Amino acid sequence: MGFYHEQSRPERDDYVVVSKEHIQDNRESNFNKYSTNTIDNQNVPYDYTSDMHYGPISFTINGKTTLATKDPLAQGLIGQRSGLSHRDKHLANIMYKCIGKAESSKNDDSSFLAEKWLAKCEKDTDPCQNGGYYGANCACVCPPGTSGANCETETGGYYGFKSFCGTDIASGRSITSTGRDMILYFRTKSNFYTGWSAELTFEKQEDCQEPQTTEDTVTEGSTTVSTTAESVALDCKLENYNGVYYWSSPNFGNGNYPNSFSCGVAGNGVLNPSAGEQGTITASRHERICDYRIVAPAGSEVRIDEISPKILRSPNCRRDWLTVNDRSEIMYPKETSSKICGSSKVTSPKTSTNGEMYIAYKGSRKSQGFALKYTIV
Repeated sequence: MGFYHEQSRPERDDYVVVSKEHIQDNRESNFNKYSTNTIDNQNVPYDYTSDMHYGPISFTINGKTTLATKDPLAQGLIGQRSGLSHRDKHLANIMYKCIGKAESSKNDDSSFLAEKWLAKCEKDTDPCQNGGYYGANCACVCPPGTSGANCETETGGYYGFKSFCGTDIASGRSITSTGRDMILYFRTKSNFYTGWSAELTFEKQEDCQEPQTTEDTVTEGSTTVSTTAESVALDCKLENYNGVYYWSSPNFGNGNYPNSFSCGVAGNGVLNPSAGEQGTITASRHERICDYRIVAPAGSEVRIDEISPKILRSPNCRRDWLTVNDRSEIMYPKETSSKICGSSKVTSPKTSTNGEMYIAYKGSRKSQGFALKYTIV
């Protein structure tokens, strides 16, 4: 693409802190900051979600953070490799002369200012606002947090949240979420500011469906007491804490799992083999996120006999991995879980301690999956 890494931009110190003491020897240059003589950002803002941004523990020597975002809410955003972000695409369109440069950029080469898509679509000026740009389909390509034909309406922040400081929010201001969730986070380093308060109103969306309920009725003499439980859709989580990945799927073993599994990939499930049964779990190169729960019958345990991984190797298996937990701990704590990457076959048996074995896999297009053989003993 011709991009430098995002954390090498001239203004990077406004957005991240580099912890050089945690970086591997001879890798410090990967975190160099360059001047505007080397990097022209074309006035496209810094992007925590850029495909070119290192993650929190990239090139760590000790598992500790090498990059920390100055906005604490953005720490979980850096290091994504699912594809180009909106600003990545915006920058690429400018660099390859598909659209004009953003205002106040340093290079005034008139041939470079030619706007290919505008000319193709017979437009005199770019109508796109709030960081949007005119695309090949003769329409504005809008960034996250905006809507409208010209990206004219701001519905939220670019990262899905907005940060306010001091008096940015005036008393009486109303903020409405775009989905079912709203997270309010407050941080101060001063004892002078005492905090904040907010009035909350829950509004029903037009397309919102009533929650499914199950009712249990208990009769006590002549009095009937009814209790109603809502059926809530929960999401699986993949979290990074202190350089360790933690995984949880709240639908494990519930209802019609894995059909209730919310990560959106096939190949996940609860296995209930019989005593003495042998089996193999495989994930192909097409799988991205898979998880399994092997449940042995009463009085038996699950023994993993062999694992044949073809998983991209990275420091501390940070990028792609297979994680195994033999204690029914769905968050896969580091102390009690095994994390595997690379291509070396694992032949040391691992046996569950309470009749269950949890297995989670995260792959990318550079990984070829794995095969895992197990026996119920």
